[in-house]
Amino acid sequence: MSDYTVFDLFRLESQRKNFLILCYIWFVSSLIFYFLSLNIKNFTGNIYINGVIICCAEICVVFLVGLLANQPSIGRKGTLWILCLIGLITQFICIFISNKSVLFTSLMMINRTSVSGSFSVVYFVSNEIYPTVLRAKGLGFNSVIARIGGIIAPFILDLIAVEYNLMFFCLLNILTIILISFLEETNNKALKELPDEDCYKASVVELLK
Repeated sequence: MSDYTVFDLFRLESQRKNFLILCYIWFVSSLIFYFLSLNIKNFTGNIYINGVIICCAEICVVFLVGLLANQPSIGRKGTLWILCLIGLITQFICIFISNKSVLFTSLMMINRTSVSGSFSVVYFVSNEIYPTVLRAKGLGFNSVIARIGGIIAPFILDLIAVEYNLMFFCLLNILTIILISFLEETNNKALKELPDEDCYKASVVELLK
């Protein structure tokens, strides 16, 4: 296990695609989450009441996501796809309405809740999709990428108007929805011990013995 490094996530063909897609999803989810968290002070209504509503909604969505992600007909990919689609729809509608309206605030709360749900799903998808020997390294690198998204979020909030931010986030979410279809479904599948290349080598060695 100690022979594997984070560079194997790039080097191994069986890991590269999933790793890069997950890095992108972690980055986008973190960017939008922290942008909306910082922007809550600009929402209509009392900031503390808005915070309580969002907190309660996020607790509920965590349980809902857990139920959906374990349904064979939906799975991890389906749940993640639904949450990103909700985020895309709410962002698109908010482009055309005033950011001081109650509808705008409500949609942004829904958007933030869906992003929180996406974080929950992508976290355990990342744990399941990497083989055991690379799981900690893959998840650690994804967390670093997510932190970069969180660092960038305040600068986007200060430098770019909200409606242009939402257009940008819509484009990011469209690409996220497309990339999700290329991920492996991990629901009800055994966790891999080794990358596919090394599983093959190990099986050959066993046959030769």
